[in-house]
Amino acid sequence: MKRAKLLKGTGIFINEDLTKKNAEVLASLRLKEPTLIDRAWSYEGKLFARSEAVTDLSK
Repeated sequence: MKRAKLLKGTGIFINEDLTKKNAEVLASLRLKEPTLIDRAWSYEGKLFARSEAVTDLSK
């Protein structure tokens, strides 16, 4: 997995084996919240998401 970045742009992808629950959560983030989530991915079994919206935390 550490060398997976070398495959970027080659059309070859490495898919992680996720639990059924994690796969469902990841898919729902990507499909149901495209306006809120810019990118969602998994790494070593953990789920990550990057938000597109900027929120004002000063309120």
